Amino acid sequence: MSVEFTNKIHLGHKVTHGAWSVAGVAALAMDAYVSAQATAVSGRLVPVAVMIEGPGGRQAFAPSGEVLDEVALEALLPGAWEAFAAQTPSTAPHA
Repeated sequence: MSVEFTNKIHLGHKVTHGAWSVAGVAALAMDAYVSAQATAVSGRLVPVAVMIEGPGGRQAFAPSGEVLDEVALEALLPGAWEAFAAQTPSTAPHA
């Protein structure tokens, strides 16, 4: 028997380097497989969008490259636009 748990959309940590910040939005999914002999669980992240903020403002993009406006992003993850703005960013390591 196989059971897929409900996907949960999640805003990742914002990373900042200079004037630019970026964070990913992903669906978290888990599957459970149960048989008489064993149980196995697996998980995965599926990209939904990437949010970028820089000198020109804040934008979001779908994995296809399509621009997502605030309304489209909020339909995927309510509160994402403001949560991104409110996050304390991590600093990207220097190369």
